[in-house]
Amino acid sequence: MIRKVTAGKERCPDRRWALVGVRIGAAAASVAATTLDTPYLMLVQPELDPAAYFDEVERDGHRAHLDGELPPNWAFGHALPPAMRGVGTGDQVQAALAAFRGKGTVVRYKTPRATPPPDGMETVVVPGDWDRPPLADHRPLRLTALRRLRRASRRGFD
Repeated sequence: MIRKVTAGKERCPDRRWALVGVRIGAAAASVAATTLDTPYLMLVQPELDPAAYFDEVERDGHRAHLDGELPPNWAFGHALPPAMRGVGTGDQVQAALAAFRGKGTVVRYKTPRATPPPDGMETVVVPGDWDRPPLADHRPLRLTALRRLRRASRRGFD
């Protein structure tokens, strides 16, 4: 992610860049935002503790695969990223969010209850629940996030 934004900044140095992260991507966007000094960060239904998130994914994968053994660090036919499962990854994300000096917005569903957003970040709660059937399009979450991002980009992220 950082390489792509850096390349974009080199090609368009007069543009300001914003980062958006959805679920576990919010953790990556949070760390990248401080590295890239972006003025705006949006976290959509964020999961800000990568190790806890991937532990849960692995548990869910093993429960869904009751007919046989799965190797460790695998779920739903995919290897889980070891670098994001290390001790302290959640602390790294929290430190990055504490260092972020731009404007930030968290867009999330009313349920399940989330950890409080980082200090200084606006929170927009939309009706609904993340735990929907598979392939749900999460329209309220998606449209609210897009509207907020459009509004922020028109203002120049100031």
